[in-house]
Amino acid sequence: MNAGTKLKNSPKWLFRVASRPGVGGGHVKRSLQLALALSSFGQSCTFYLDPDPQKHNEHWISTLDSHGIDWIEENSNIDCDKAIAHSQKNDIIILDSYDLCPSRFLQFFPTLNILSFDDFRNKNHGKFLIRQTLIKSQQKDDIYPNIIDGPENIILPITPPSQRLHRIKQPHTRKILISMGFVDSINNTGKILALCADIRLKNPITVVLGPNAPHIQTIREQLKKFTESRLIINPTSMVDLYQNHDVALGAGGVSMLERIAYGLPSIVVQAADNQSLTIQEAVKLGLIETQSIHNTDGLTTQLCSFLKNDSLLEYLTINGQKIIDGRGAQRIAQQLLNSLGNPTLPI
Repeated sequence: MNAGTKLKNSPKWLFRVASRPGVGGGHVKRSLQLALALSSFGQSCTFYLDPDPQKHNEHWISTLDSHGIDWIEENSNIDCDKAIAHSQKNDIIILDSYDLCPSRFLQFFPTLNILSFDDFRNKNHGKFLIRQTLIKSQQKDDIYPNIIDGPENIILPITPPSQRLHRIKQPHTRKILISMGFVDSINNTGKILALCADIRLKNPITVVLGPNAPHIQTIREQLKKFTESRLIINPTSMVDLYQNHDVALGAGGVSMLERIAYGLPSIVVQAADNQSLTIQEAVKLGLIETQSIHNTDGLTTQLCSFLKNDSLLEYLTINGQKIIDGRGAQRIAQQLLNSLGNPTLPI
């Protein structure tokens, strides 16, 4: 199928996406990449965002507008669910939210065509389940066999470089990126900065946060303790930051997958329950180091060793870029569109 070609009786793709503060931006960013891939094949996509009386959705609305993607913001979650439930017969609904299970809709509207991102790998309804996993499933579910997973189907909002990046070799001058999520409501960023201050770390430090992060002012004060540091609020692109830093301390989730794809060696600190399985896979494949934020001594020792371990950093860089190429959205879109014309894979 050629890009931009309209399918006969082409359906609309309705994305119900978690966009509220506190859940991070990963849901919107990955669904947007899938929507853009579907749009490149001539498909019509609309986003249903969380109700937003505090206007936190304005950033996402601006982003969707810039890409020509339609969006709807209802007054309540109930209104949003009703609008989706009364979609046209051949429309396809994609759920990208932890608390929206396909069975919630199918119980009352069994004919709906529902796909779902399955971050906890515990959903068992929906025509397709999309799992952002680093290890491909060996066995599919007998009832719902259409599981799309594996590293080749990882969706990223950036395209990793085709060539390996060369990073600074001197441990004391290696640039450190701290990226614990745009919201970081539990302030793991502050805990890591306190640890770095305690060991009198001299390396250049860059901290990334979103505009709605609740601890921004505290972080500003902490950064004054370092010789060379900066705070970047809501960067337009993470690409330059991945390219211009040598190591990272970061959360799991989409940002972890981005760092792996860019070959940026990372110590990953789990920031949410849904990150656990992917972090475990990344460790098993030799793509990251990890440590609990509550193990201060262990994290301190690990960071000091990490900065000095040339062979480990080189290994993480090379291995990461082999595993993830960042083109999963296009592959998933192609698989979904192929299934529309395949009677053995009804959607």
